Amino acid sequence: MSHKSRNKNIDRPRQSTFKIFWRLLWQYARHYPVYLFLGVFSAILMGGALGTVFRMMSVSVDIFEAGTAATPASHTSVVATSPDTLPSGMALESAEPDAPPLAAMVAVSPAEDVSTSPVQEREERNKAKSSKMLGQVNRILEFFHADPVDESSVLTLKTVGILLGGIVLLFGLKALGEWLNHYSLRYVGARVVVDLRQDLIDHLMKQSMGYFANGSTGALISRCTNDVAAIEHVISQALPELCQAPVLIVVSIQFMIAQAVQQGLGWQFLGMVVLLPFFIAPFYWLTRFLRSYQKQVLSELATVTGRMQETFSGMMVIKAFRQETAEHERFKQVNEGYFRQQRKAIMTGVLVHPLLQFVAIALSVVFVLLCYQFDVTLGALAIIGFAAQTAYKPVKDLVKLYSNVIRGAAAGERVFEVLDMDTSLPQPANPKPIRAFHDKISYNDVSFRYVKDGAPVLSHINLVIPKGSLVALVGQTGSGKSTLANLLARFYDPTEGNITIDGTDLREFDAGDFRQQVGMVSQDTFLFNTTIAENIRYGRPDASDEEVRAAAIQANAMEFIEQFPDGFGHKVGERGNLLSGGQKQRIAIARAILRNPPILILDEATSALDTVTERLVQDALNNVMKDRTVIAIAHRLSTIQMANEILVMDQGHIIERGTHESLLAGNGAYAKLHQMQIGE
Repeated sequence: MSHKSRNKNIDRPRQSTFKIFWRLLWQYARHYPVYLFLGVFSAILMGGALGTVFRMMSVSVDIFEAGTAATPASHTSVVATSPDTLPSGMALESAEPDAPPLAAMVAVSPAEDVSTSPVQEREERNKAKSSKMLGQVNRILEFFHADPVDESSVLTLKTVGILLGGIVLLFGLKALGEWLNHYSLRYVGARVVVDLRQDLIDHLMKQSMGYFANGSTGALISRCTNDVAAIEHVISQALPELCQAPVLIVVSIQFMIAQAVQQGLGWQFLGMVVLLPFFIAPFYWLTRFLRSYQKQVLSELATVTGRMQETFSGMMVIKAFRQETAEHERFKQVNEGYFRQQRKAIMTGVLVHPLLQFVAIALSVVFVLLCYQFDVTLGALAIIGFAAQTAYKPVKDLVKLYSNVIRGAAAGERVFEVLDMDTSLPQPANPKPIRAFHDKISYNDVSFRYVKDGAPVLSHINLVIPKGSLVALVGQTGSGKSTLANLLARFYDPTEGNITIDGTDLREFDAGDFRQQVGMVSQDTFLFNTTIAENIRYGRPDASDEEVRAAAIQANAMEFIEQFPDGFGHKVGERGNLLSGGQKQRIAIARAILRNPPILILDEATSALDTVTERLVQDALNNVMKDRTVIAIAHRLSTIQMANEILVMDQGHIIERGTHESLLAGNGAYAKLHQMQIGE
């Protein structure tokens, strides 16, 4: 599949961003209610403190405006009786000392209704505002047990000091709430990611071997690392912001609406709020593309991870065949593919912030023009502007965060695709216990396909293995030998027929309990990157040092273990690469001996060894096979001549069966295979 076509078939989001994060929170975050409560409570605390700060700042500005703008009482009369406002035909005669005051003349003049004057309307509004402000000041002073003030003593050092001190105290309370909010919700976010990663690994370990055979190890590693890291980054950043930002925005907008109504701009401000969704529409359009691009980025990153994993695992082959240049080109191709998708995501993501700034500036310009038209004071405009800036910051943070949220949603969708997938073997509702193996193992008309509509790997196998017997499987590569053994270990279930042990279908047992009865030693021995002792003890972690040593003696492993300065504490390296093939095999045999299973599967355990090492390993295998039921897949026929029954397989069928002598006498496929090995 080409790079282009691969991208075309992915990245259509199946769930909304909201649903993905709601699932993350509902499935994981709800297990930490105390920290969630503290996070939400601290956000409400911040909102309450901020709202009180707004009101106190508004009162403080009003106090300063009232104190600095104080004028003589006659100022209003003079302004009201300017030549432009006098009735027609009336002249100013201030030179006559006995003339009545102009304010009185205007007041008694029936020809002019001064209540309709815009100036007087503004003054009446300011007078009401001053009265309301005085009441607010006295309530604040009462809270601090201070004496009330009147209009003549509002602007005093005491009043200003109390107000400023209260503002500082409230800002401190807001800072405390912010700290508690961030700590509590980041704690929840970190726990969510830890639990998610644990669930992901646990879920993968429950899947069938077919899932891992058909999948890419690098892609799985990417989902468990890169995708989970993207979720971790988003949740640790998003939870505190998503909790506190709406509270701060609502408090700020509520204060702005109240101030706009007080300044006579209620309907105009409401109109701006109604038009806001039209400004936000481009953001929704961008996020649809961004989510798609981010999922493509993660998909390409999984390809890069898989390519790296395969390169490192095959480094010996790469160097042996001098393919460094070819591998360089292969990795460059997938790496550039990742960059192309990343560039699209970056190009879309960087448009979000400039658009937000444009919307904010456009709305600010409109509002300032409205304030100018309706004679809003500079102090009131400053308070509204401070509230707008306070609302804009969490909005900006949310928008900046949203590009990461989109990436997290894409990663969450990929992770949930794994969690929602289930290829595990079916488990019985009431599994039967299995404590021992008494009689026989039976394959009853067993057929198997790896893929539902694929070619059969095994066809109508009928086989009885009595307890304590050794059954050997021989045949060409791909004849079905390993599949036959893997069905007994219940790595897979038969497509048709069944396998029974003492008359009970393996599917009636719990798979984990049944596997306690089975041990395996394969050609491709896997050792963990820890000590020799820990690898031998892997099947029985509670085994004593004496039992570990006894198992190593039976496996003929003491010869090389004692040569290491740290003995059983020697580290074997990744996959046992610090040991030779024969040494790894003997460690694996010791592991099987210590496990002491009644059923043993040997999958070409000596085929890759030299003659001397093979003899040592075969002696160890003879020790481990005593008093056990053994299925041995053999390449070298010399190792299975003592078998109770030898099965010759070809293309999923048993074409011959019998002992070594009877098969040789039959002069069939086994005899030909034996003759070929003798000729070698």
